[in-house]
Amino acid sequence: MFEFLRKKRNKPPAAYQIGQKAGAAMAEAVETYLNHRLAEVSEKMLALLQQRFTTIHDEPEHAPELVAKVEYQIFMGHLETLPARIHQEAHDALGKWFDIARKSGVLDELNRLIETRINEARMKLMGESLAMFAEACALEKKA
Repeated sequence: MFEFLRKKRNKPPAAYQIGQKAGAAMAEAVETYLNHRLAEVSEKMLALLQQRFTTIHDEPEHAPELVAKVEYQIFMGHLETLPARIHQEAHDALGKWFDIARKSGVLDELNRLIETRINEARMKLMGESLAMFAEACALEKKA
């Protein structure tokens, strides 16, 4: 007698499962992209900072510690712009997923996931760059 109700009950679980799969695929695409891009950017930024620290003795009219501090401040300035740059790159690279997220009402959650991952990478870069700065200054004092 109420057979039509049973058929309708089957649809929401199927739709829910499809939504779960789509959400998992979206998260995986974002994670894969960010894992690759953040590692690449971090490696390049730290390599450039290390290279800049090797030149702190090339300015004879300025103390090497001062040059190291300026180089570190420049690096930190670049680090401040990192979240906006990476987020825009992710949006450009994963545009279809952003469209799906917007249409399905989960764009804010997707943006929070990206922001969290970028901030984690940024904090790691801050720690590693500070250690490099301290090492550059310590080597100067030994010389």
